[in-house]
Amino acid sequence: MRYVKREYAFFDALSRSGNDMQMYDRVKDVLKQMLLGQAARVGAELSYSGIPHDYALEILVSAVSSIIWLWIRRGCKEAPEQICAIIEKNKTTAPVYIIR
Repeated sequence: MRYVKREYAFFDALSRSGNDMQMYDRVKDVLKQMLLGQAARVGAELSYSGIPHDYALEILVSAVSSIIWLWIRRGCKEAPEQICAIIEKNKTTAPVYIIR
């Protein structure tokens, strides 16, 4: 995240100000591979309350990539640590608690 903030102009141009959906999909693919690789390294199995694997993986990766993508579209104004904290908070916050 620090690298993205530091090199914002590059990522802004590369993502066409966060509007390149092909780039967004590539980011999601990288995140999926990272998640699967990390899970394999620690011997963890991905499970999401009975949701099939492909859908569960999509839910996890989409949330993280959407947060990063919004950050880029907004000009990387927040500190990388704040974005990481939002991503961490998202892991334990159900949408039902946000829509109150």
